[in-house]
Amino acid sequence: DAGAGSLRDAINLANATVGVDTIAFAIGAGPVTISPLTVLPKILDTAIIDGTTQPGFAGTPLVTLDGALRLFNGVHVSAGNSIVRGLAITRFGFNGIEIDAAGGNVITGNVVTGNADKGIDVNTSNNRIGGSTAAERNVISGNTNYGVDLGNGATGNQVLGNHIGTDSAGSISVPNGRYGVRIVDSHSNTIGG
Repeated sequence: DAGAGSLRDAINLANATVGVDTIAFAIGAGPVTISPLTVLPKILDTAIIDGTTQPGFAGTPLVTLDGALRLFNGVHVSAGNSIVRGLAITRFGFNGIEIDAAGGNVITGNVVTGNADKGIDVNTSNNRIGGSTAAERNVISGNTNYGVDLGNGATGNQVLGNHIGTDSAGSISVPNGRYGVRIVDSHSNTIGG
């Protein structure tokens, strides 16, 4: 959660360094859980947070961010053209992933479940959630309100190839509390493919 080499430290270093930075993981090998006690810094400068770098990764996220229902977002992206890949993001008191301020972000290969508000909240344009391959698919399920929420003029977004409201195999229902995908005051979005 804190100190040299922590996710918090890596985000702060990426924010302080102009240009695209990659945050890679090497926390031993195999599954690990990071439980932030306070809100993680927002991504303010373009970054790639890549959970697939954790040793032992074989297609299923090994790095879990567990919010323990504390009242903040999991990953908060406020820089355009950023990537969040290969994480399990669960039990945050607000949203699993929040995207605002700048577009062109890509969210792929994550498992975003059990958050107290929305799985992924998008309030900016031209982002991609998921993709055309199984590796790009997000699992967005069991969140209290919405799986994916596109609002506040979020236009030109693509929500593609995800399992929303199911388990990772797409075969068992794990519904989000209200809607899988909600679009409010936004247009020109692509849902499904």
